[in-house]
Amino acid sequence: MAASTRHLSFWAAPFECLVGSAIILTGIPFYLLGYKWKKPHIVRKILEIFTMFCQKIFMSVPEDREAP
Repeated sequence: MAASTRHLSFWAAPFECLVGSAIILTGIPFYLLGYKWKKPHIVRKILEIFTMFCQKIFMSVPEDREAP
């Protein structure tokens, strides 16, 4: 029964499905802007600094330590 209800989700809740589809479709311009766009040097530098800041704050990447 669960398999058959998945195929009917659009008919059971069309508004929610349309909202979900709209959210997905609005992501396409952001993908093109953020991934495919050739960013200027200053934008790349700001993104690099922001990435390093987040990595240090969340301790997601260990810091490089100089050899003694």
